[in-house]
Amino acid sequence: MTMPQLAFFPWIDLEDDVEIGSYSLKRYMRESLPAVNEECRTTLDSVLAPYRDAWDDPVGSAVMLNRKGRGLTDDLSGEDRDDLFRFAELFSFVALAVREFFVRDYYYNRENLRLVIQAFADPQGGAVVNVRRRDGVVQSIIPGALYRVPAPDHVAFPGLTIKPDWALLDALLASRAHEAWSRLYQGIVLFNQANTDAPDVSMDTELVLTYAAMEQILGISSRSDRSRFHARFAEAWPPSREVPRSEWRAPPAGRTWAKDSLRACWAFDLERCRGSVAHGHHLGQLPSLWEVPQHLLLASFAIPRLVKQVLSGVGLYTLTGDDRRDLDAFELLLNLPDLTGPPGSAREHESRSTESVAWQRVLPYSRSLESVLAELR
Repeated sequence: MTMPQLAFFPWIDLEDDVEIGSYSLKRYMRESLPAVNEECRTTLDSVLAPYRDAWDDPVGSAVMLNRKGRGLTDDLSGEDRDDLFRFAELFSFVALAVREFFVRDYYYNRENLRLVIQAFADPQGGAVVNVRRRDGVVQSIIPGALYRVPAPDHVAFPGLTIKPDWALLDALLASRAHEAWSRLYQGIVLFNQANTDAPDVSMDTELVLTYAAMEQILGISSRSDRSRFHARFAEAWPPSREVPRSEWRAPPAGRTWAKDSLRACWAFDLERCRGSVAHGHHLGQLPSLWEVPQHLLLASFAIPRLVKQVLSGVGLYTLTGDDRRDLDAFELLLNLPDLTGPPGSAREHESRSTESVAWQRVLPYSRSLESVLAELR
């Protein structure tokens, strides 16, 4: 049975409509955008009406997704839907790639970038909802009067205008014909899953997903490859200049810096920390040089840039000046002191403030390496 379907991102906005590859992203604004006939306008407003912002009003903006040459509410086959969801994973990733940290009013996560494909028999008559179970899929029709989808609490700014890395998205779409595609896509999906900020997903789980994402992106598939995880990462991340060992921050008591570069030390510590939480060890039994929250923050910065390195290596992406400055900034970020405090403590508040200032010193790229190091000593 055919049924109209609408694909949309309910919790974001864009600056402009965008066409990239064979896909079209159109801005939606209630009662005005996109420019369509009255019947289609009524349909769009009705389908979006159950999606509610923080004030329980229908969302005023969203982003529509469809294939070029297709109608916004055409029936979609299972293959069509899978294709749009795959695109949404790439779109989410390139949006997260430019996410800023320690900026209060411009932060978003994977949940902001969630794609919905809504099937409906009558745009004002409710929604058809598929619920996946271990034993199959259950399909339900929810009446319009009862159907409400509030913005999740961890979507801090519904309707936020985002500015994805379109050049990176173009390169990822081109990579679908390359042998590296499968591992890159799997790594991207794992990274996205690790960046929802969902309250029911622990940071330990996010760390396991993050490490798995890096393994996929680095092409690590064998036991011997895993033993060289830290070396593979260090090789794939070539800064123009490393932070000299004489400038490395002091490790925690009882620990030593065991690798040749600071980024290799971090990757080695990430692997050990992931192994500890994945196998149910108490973190105190295997003290880390970086705490789990710091590993997650640093990896959220590193993984999109690691993907750029891989794409650059196969000729699908050209690194920009900002990309190269990011490569140089990473060891400076690794060299920040351990600022993580216990949840709710005065030290936690002080630490986050200090860490925020430190990140803002490193990332504007306006100072030389030596001057930044001097300020952070």
